[in-house]
Parts: sequence; structure tokens; C-alpha cells
Amino acid sequence: MRIQRSTSKKKLILLAALVIAAILGGAIYLYRDNLGITGSKDASSNIDYSPPSDEQREGEKTAEQQTDNSDTSGDKTNSPDTHTSVGVEITSANQNGNTLQIRTLVQLVTNDGTCTITLTKEGSDSIKKSATIQAATTYSICQGFNISTSDMTPGVWNIALAFENSSHSGSTTSTVEIK
Repeated sequence: MRIQRSTSKKKLILLAALVIAAILGGAIYLYRDNLGITGSKDASSNIDYSPPSDEQREGEKTAEQQTDNSDTSGDKTNSPDTHTSVGVEITSANQNGNTLQIRTLVQLVTNDGTCTITLTKEGSDSIKKSATIQAATTYSICQGFNISTSDMTPGVWNIALAFENSSHSGSTTSTVEIK
């Protein structure tokens, strides 16, 4: 007399496929969770990972237009003491509670260089901060400036942005009102 087993090959294959699907689903969930794909700001740094604001998008469009309209026929050879001029822009400067958030754009694709922000106001101590640069597809950005307003007196402050690397430099100015 022969005893038949209730498990067939089809049932084993189906069970194996379900186990693999569950493992893959869990791995994808953990991968996304570890990356922090939520659009929020990482609490351990000053880098803002949230989607760009309307002002930042508008600054990107302006920079792209200026890049498209720029004259590239000039002499680009560099001596050790000469930097090629590059356009830089302050795309937003907004006070958010006790933090002044400044976002910038450099019309050059590079990961090499430093951005420096200097804030000045008559009768107040100047504030100077530096940040590294990060390349995007057609431009670069300074990795963001989040500056505490606790040492800033209310009123209009002057902002001076300077970018420099081994072969390029540029600067611009703007103002922001601290309340």
C-alpha cells in the first residue's frame, strides 16, 4: 500500500514565490526607510532635503536663461592668479522663526569649491558662514545656509555671497529684513 503525499510541486513553487515576494517587499521597505525618503529635513545637519520652493524654482529658471544667453566666446585660459568669472545668485533669503534660511545657485556644474556668506548691518557685528558646493544637472548649489537670528538685530541686513574654487569665482549681493 502506497501513501500519497499532499504536497505537490506546484504548491512548493507557489510557497517559495510567496516567501521571495515577502522578503523583497520587506527589503524595499527597509531600504526606503533607511534612506529617509520622506521629503523632510535631516535633523543632524543643515542640509534641506525638502522639495525646492517656488522661489528656488524661479531662480533655477533665471539661471538657466542667463546661462543660455551668456557669451562663451571669451578667453577661458587661466593663469595661476586668474579665475574665470561665474554667475552666482541668491535664490531665497527668508526668516523662518529664529533661523535665516539662505539658498543659492552657482551657474557652473562642479563639486569643487566653497561658498561664503557675509551678513552685515551698520552698528552690528558681521556674520560669516561657509558651505561646500554640490553639483546639479546644469548648475550647482551651495549646500544651504541656516543661520540663527539670535545674534542679529532687527532691520535690513546686507548679504554678500562669494563662490570660489581653483578656476572660477563669482559674487553677488542682496538684502534681507530680520524681524
